[in-house]
Amino acid sequence: MAQTLRECLAEFVEKPPASIEFYIREPARYRAKLEKELQVTLRGFERVDGAKRVAEGHPVKSATQSEKVRTIEEIGDVLSYVELMKRVLKTDVSHICVFEEYCTTAKDFSLERICAYIRNVKEMARRFTFVGTDDFLLFGAEGFQVVRPITPAMKATTNVKRPVAFLISRAMMEKVVGSYEYLLRNKVVVAMDELLGLVLRAQKRWAVCAEEEFFNVEKSPA
Repeated sequence: MAQTLRECLAEFVEKPPASIEFYIREPARYRAKLEKELQVTLRGFERVDGAKRVAEGHPVKSATQSEKVRTIEEIGDVLSYVELMKRVLKTDVSHICVFEEYCTTAKDFSLERICAYIRNVKEMARRFTFVGTDDFLLFGAEGFQVVRPITPAMKATTNVKRPVAFLISRAMMEKVVGSYEYLLRNKVVVAMDELLGLVLRAQKRWAVCAEEEFFNVEKSPA
């Protein structure tokens, strides 16, 4: 039975362990703590300079709210994820596990608990023909706007507020990047959590998450 997070996820997605990579957004305040608890090496990626991209002509008009414009922080946020995914898609990596910059483990976290949860999701998906759990699996978020109970231990959403930690497949990354580029051609944009929700709903997929989340995020220091 798998003992490390990499091995657990490899069993979950039925891919070789080397086909999964782990990333954390810089400045990654809790990188050392997370690496020790998860027993993985986290690769850093940076938030894109939203102000620079907007000055260069990146659209700010919201695709979902006609009177709204997206902030430079939101532009930098979505671009940091999209550009990471574009880089990964140039490799043969099948999945990435991504952590927010101020992500930290929740109270009572253990590697054994998260591995047991991942195995339970796989069994649930098999028993109930729940499609797409290996395309997008959510480990923590700041909030949920649409929630569907599945079992006492897990829930599902198509509308997540600021994902903190998640697993995403190559196929889903292609859809996220493609959806962003479609909006860009139409000179509109959405925040990253909205983009994920749009893709999930378009694919008729639910993002599964534990009822008691494994990760949370502390606010950036002033």
